[in-house]
Amino acid sequence: MTILYAPSFREDFDLLHANCLCTYDLQILEILYTQKCGGGGHNKILYLPHSKTPTKYNKVILEALDYCSITQISNLQKAKEAEILITDTSNLALAFSLSFLKPSLLYLPAFTTVDFGNDRLYAALQKIAFVTTSLKELKATLNALEFTKDSKLKEITEFLQGDLL
Repeated sequence: MTILYAPSFREDFDLLHANCLCTYDLQILEILYTQKCGGGGHNKILYLPHSKTPTKYNKVILEALDYCSITQISNLQKAKEAEILITDTSNLALAFSLSFLKPSLLYLPAFTTVDFGNDRLYAALQKIAFVTTSLKELKATLNALEFTKDSKLKEITEFLQGDLL
């Protein structure tokens, strides 16, 4: 399976905050690479860092995971082959799902629930994206993707056929 990981903007914080964010990205990329989805073998991982994230941050990520065969890409068009986009809170989830008619997944660890309320933008996000709040949910969602992606595609298509207001 080809998976696109596109995290939100990573600021050049102090060392403590940078290490926390770096650990988050390292952990999820390693899990995405090693997770057995839809058969054997490792996943192909595309990494699309936010355009404003400092280059040195991305370099640390890729060097730490050099055994994982992760390909950094420069824009969303190069991710067309990906079957799913994984992010924390990046707007690219909307762009990916609506452009390529493929699901996104929001990985929000440590949240107990996510309530989108009645906001139409959040309602759209709920239609195009799976939402997971733990590693267990993330792995289960990826393992079930071949069985659930068609229903998510139907929701994306219905959204595109509807009205914004």
